[in-house]
Amino acid sequence: MPAFLRLEEYRLPDVFYPGDSCRYAENTVRQFDRWCRELTHLSPQAREQVVSMEMGYATVHCHPHSTSPERALACALHLLWTTLFDDYFGICEPTRLTRTQDRVVSILRGSPEQPTDHPLVHKVAQLRDLCLSLAPPGWFDRYIRSVEGYFYKGLTTESALRRERRIPTFAELERFRPHTIVQIPYQRMVEIELNLGLPEDIITHPVIARAEHLVARLAAWQNDAFSLMKELARPAEVGDVINLALVLQHERGLTLEDACTAMLEVYTADVQELLHLYEHLPSFGQHQEAVRNYVRHLAYTVSGLETWYLAHGSARYLPDGNWVDEYAP
Repeated sequence: MPAFLRLEEYRLPDVFYPGDSCRYAENTVRQFDRWCRELTHLSPQAREQVVSMEMGYATVHCHPHSTSPERALACALHLLWTTLFDDYFGICEPTRLTRTQDRVVSILRGSPEQPTDHPLVHKVAQLRDLCLSLAPPGWFDRYIRSVEGYFYKGLTTESALRRERRIPTFAELERFRPHTIVQIPYQRMVEIELNLGLPEDIITHPVIARAEHLVARLAAWQNDAFSLMKELARPAEVGDVINLALVLQHERGLTLEDACTAMLEVYTADVQELLHLYEHLPSFGQHQEAVRNYVRHLAYTVSGLETWYLAHGSARYLPDGNWVDEYAP
């Protein structure tokens, strides 16, 4: 990786690192790999490529404090279906994308599975059934709204840009990118992880919503930094146009090195805002420490990805790494 990317600076303040790891890691990673091998829309070779990405380790770093094995597995299953849905359907034709999105939402709302459902839709149904006994009151509605945001505020726009091969403006990117990274649905899994029962008026408080938005932005910019060289190494006709560095380079007429510096500046400003928000939370009465714990765990979903990027040597974002060509339907 070129030094000007400065990947070591895509960190969060120390308070946003857990200092320990998931006690159910071994079982969770093993089950994650089993699920990957059940994805029959991919060839056996492609399934093994997915396994080789070691994404099971990402979920145990992002959710280090699951209070039961079942809760750890729910977080892992969410990561699996959302990541591979984004990979596989992110550039498919609009009618098929909309039809599959609508089917996922229907499944989450309780529709029964059908034998003809896509394998990833079956994983959504599996997650729904697993969370029925784990979710606090109101959680399913919040989770479904976040998935709808990912689909209809994010992926639909991003998919169209990819098909058109058009680099968005920075203003456009700021509007849709926090939704397309699938981070807001992933943050909903923190409630499952911790068996959290915060009141609805707290979990939907504007300050908490801002924290969630900032965490989603940070995950997006961090992902763009770690995946940039892989995208540049791909042929121009298939490389991703949705990357903060490329957007800033195109819009401001920058060199790639200067665009990477500008990208880090955007990331750093968001880090500082999140830290200030965390250190100056309004009063939530008897729930104050639980809210602080919740915000920390939201941030763990970003610091955990950074740990995964760096500590596990994942091939997912290396220029010559294990991308699965069969993702593109």
